[in-house]
Amino acid sequence: MDSLTQAALGAAVGEAVLGRRIGNKAILLGAAFGTLPDLDVVVSPFVDAVGFLVHHRAWSHSLLMTVVLSPVLAALFRRVGNAGFARWCHFFFWVFLTHILLDCCTSYGTQIFWPLADTRVAWNSIFIIDPLYTVPLLLGLLLAMMLRRDSVWRWRVNVAGLAVSTVYMAFAFGAKAHVGGVIEASLAKQKIPHTRYMTCPTPLNTVLWYAVAEGREGFHVATYSLLDASRDVAFDFVPRGEATLGPMTRSWPVDRLIWFANGYYAVEPSERGAVLRVLKFGRFSLEGNRVAYPFAFAVGVDGSGEVVVNQLPFARGASASEMASGLWSRMLRQVE
Repeated sequence: MDSLTQAALGAAVGEAVLGRRIGNKAILLGAAFGTLPDLDVVVSPFVDAVGFLVHHRAWSHSLLMTVVLSPVLAALFRRVGNAGFARWCHFFFWVFLTHILLDCCTSYGTQIFWPLADTRVAWNSIFIIDPLYTVPLLLGLLLAMMLRRDSVWRWRVNVAGLAVSTVYMAFAFGAKAHVGGVIEASLAKQKIPHTRYMTCPTPLNTVLWYAVAEGREGFHVATYSLLDASRDVAFDFVPRGEATLGPMTRSWPVDRLIWFANGYYAVEPSERGAVLRVLKFGRFSLEGNRVAYPFAFAVGVDGSGEVVVNQLPFARGASASEMASGLWSRMLRQVE
């Protein structure tokens, strides 16, 4: 999730664990350490585009690091406030663990089993930014900070914020299960052969969902809104185009791109090689029939014969307000 949400979650968890003992320090430290795992972005100046994909949400987001780092930090903070080593262990453990689990709810992929496995856990239930999850946390924290640390209402309003956000997350998982059923039924009804499919929410909401099903030659993509009157989903076909990569498919950079995409990718030829688009994050309609994907990479070979990958900037064919308007219209089923 975004840094603000992770800071708010860390602060709320910190307040729940240590608020009665150290007051607002629990909120401030929870916010600070709640964003700590995302500091792995500091490696970005030292690695290429593929290297960043490999390292981001890896070692800093692993369960092993959570278990190892929590007692180490607890030993350093044990004399702060009226807490003690065990309570500080709980504080750091839950602040780190909730950060990791929240990231797992998005579509990016989190390597929680690092270094034992590079499996990217992604439950695809919430977009990376969702105000309906974040705002209750912030409201609970703001109210808690205005109350004395020994006030029973301080604990209650903070937990209420956590509870509302958790209920919303449960709704997101329920919506995803419903959408999955609709997609499966539509694929079966239209007799579309596929080996697997995935769904994920579109930006900033859990009402409009994106789906992609893998076939033999490519992918069938669609959107479905919980507000749609019909459950007959219309699919578009996107050819995989992997032959365009040729021998580059066997290179480490391309292998890692396919790993990052979890196999949901499409390739198009370009003047200098190919463009690989990651399909699992959904797509954005721009001008006419053009679409853009959040993650797209130029793949080619340099003068020495090495495969080179560069991430392409997001192609904005429409303003943010126009894209938001289109998203809202589709959510309400005002446009096809």
